[in-house]
Amino acid sequence: MLISVDLIFKFGKRTNLLYLFERLRYEAKSNGGYFDKTKLTKHEQYKLLPLLVGMGWVCGSKITKYRNVITQEVDTHNYTKIEYDNLKSLEAFRSFIVACTETYLLSWRYKVQQQTGKRFSWRDKEWDRKWVYAGAAIGCEKFNVEKFSDSNFSGRLAESIIADVLGVSPKTIHNWRTTLKINKYNTKRSVNKNIYDIDNSYFSKVIGRFITIDRIIVTNINIFNNKYHKIY
Repeated sequence: MLISVDLIFKFGKRTNLLYLFERLRYEAKSNGGYFDKTKLTKHEQYKLLPLLVGMGWVCGSKITKYRNVITQEVDTHNYTKIEYDNLKSLEAFRSFIVACTETYLLSWRYKVQQQTGKRFSWRDKEWDRKWVYAGAAIGCEKFNVEKFSDSNFSGRLAESIIADVLGVSPKTIHNWRTTLKINKYNTKRSVNKNIYDIDNSYFSKVIGRFITIDRIIVTNINIFNNKYHKIY
């Protein structure tokens, strides 16, 4: 099932609401768009579900077409694939959100690094126009993003940047990220040559220099931009 990355960004503060909606979508896709209310908890049925109805995402026991929800809520069209395992619990879903956000930002920064980007148009059946989504242009720490394939990136990304995108605190991102790791995280140690920038470094008595520890994110989540493909 496809999920809008832009919708994730917009509702980063309301993950419990988005989580319920995506669960209902997953169930409804095999039941003609309908879901079973009796499977919901009391909190979901009497607190969250009325909110989804008020937002126009749900009508009775039927899910609104996803294309209509996306058109209503966001202006951009970035998608990725979500699996059932990512919806088994709210914690799993939040870890998925962090992993997708990391992947999107690394992908975006790679395009900026290369100063290029293209989008595939299903309407025109071809790759067209260069694009860079400026909405993610936050944070300015220097680092290199490496690309090994169409969906395999590696790079450094501060928790504070992810937090800014989702509208939550860095501590919240740290908790979501460590609950269930979807992306891979490697540790890289390097000599900090800037003696005035030692806040994130420690002094090594062995070599007599300040050492910086970086978390390198390795991801293979595929995120693509497509305005015209069919989403239900």
